[in-house]
Amino acid sequence: MATLLSVILGTGLVIGGIASVMVSIPSGSSGLLWLALLAVTIFVYGPLLIGAIRSHRDIGKSAEGRRYIRRLMEIVLGCELLGAISIVIFAALAGVPVWLPVLFVGIAIALTVVAMIVGRLLRQYDRSHASSERTWTPISRREIVSKIGIVAGTFTAAFVAAVLLLGSFVPDLSAGGRVGMGASLASVLASAACIVVSLPLNPRLRDAANSDLGRLRKLTRVVLRGKKLELNEDEQMAAARYAVLLSVALPFQLGYLVLFYVGLGLQQFEVLTLFDNSSFSVVLLAALAALLVVFTPMFGSQIVRARRYASDHGDLLPPGEAAALRS
Repeated sequence: MATLLSVILGTGLVIGGIASVMVSIPSGSSGLLWLALLAVTIFVYGPLLIGAIRSHRDIGKSAEGRRYIRRLMEIVLGCELLGAISIVIFAALAGVPVWLPVLFVGIAIALTVVAMIVGRLLRQYDRSHASSERTWTPISRREIVSKIGIVAGTFTAAFVAAVLLLGSFVPDLSAGGRVGMGASLASVLASAACIVVSLPLNPRLRDAANSDLGRLRKLTRVVLRGKKLELNEDEQMAAARYAVLLSVALPFQLGYLVLFYVGLGLQQFEVLTLFDNSSFSVVLLAALAALLVVFTPMFGSQIVRARRYASDHGDLLPPGEAAALRS
C-alpha cells in the first residue's frame, strides 16, 4: 500500500509541477521546457527514492550494504542539486516569476526532509512487526496465474463499467470517446492492480538475499547484469531463487508502467480532441512516450536476463521452486 500511495503521490506532484510551469512560462520559451521537466522529475522522485532507501529494515546490516546506501544517498542528493540548478537556469532564461524556482526548491527540500523522517518511521515499524522466524516460501504457478487473472479481470471490469456508465450518463459522447475514456480508466486501475498483486513478492525477494542490502546488490549484479562474481554455495541458491522471483515480479512492474502511462496518455489524447491547442497535453504526451521508450526496453532486458539465469541454474532449486519458469 505504501508503494501504491508513493506512485500516486509522485505522479500527482509531477503533473502538478508540469502544470505550474506551463501556466507560468511566457510564450516563445517552450524550447526551455526540458530544464523545468528535468527539475520537476528530480524534485519528486529523488525524495521518494530517499524514503524507500531509509525505510529498508536492514539498512545497516552489513558494511557493504552501508556503503551502498551512503553512495546512493549521495547520488540522489547530487541529482537534487542538479535539479535546483536546472530550475534556476530555466527561470533566468525564460523570464518566469522569481517565486517559481524558489517554490520548487523549497518543495524539494521539504519533500526530502519528510521522506527521511517517514522512511525512518517505516523502518522502525517494519522492524517492530518483523517475525523472528522467517520461512522461505516458493512461488507456485497457480499463484502466478491468479495474479495475472486479477490484473486482466480488473481491466475488463473497469472498461466495461466505464463504457456503460458513460453511455448512460453522457449520451452525447461519441462511441470512440467512450472507448477511449473507458480504456484510459481501465488501464490506470489495472496498473494499480499490478502493484497490489506484486507487493507480496517483495518480502520474498528480500528473504532471498537474507535481508542484506549488500548481498541483494551482489545478487542483482549477477542475475540482472551478468557479472561473473564468485558466489559460495548458499549465495548460488539465493541467486537462483532471486532470479525466479524477479522473472515473476519484473513483468508486473513493466505492466504497471505501460498500463499507467498508456492510461494517462489516453486521457491527454481525449483532451486534445476537445482542445486543439492544449500545449500541456502535447508536452505530457511527449514525456510519457519518452519514458515508455526508455523503460520498456530496460525492463524487457532485465526480464530476459532473469529468466535466462533462472533457467540455467534451476537445477540448484527443489523442483517445486522453479514453477515460475514454466509459466
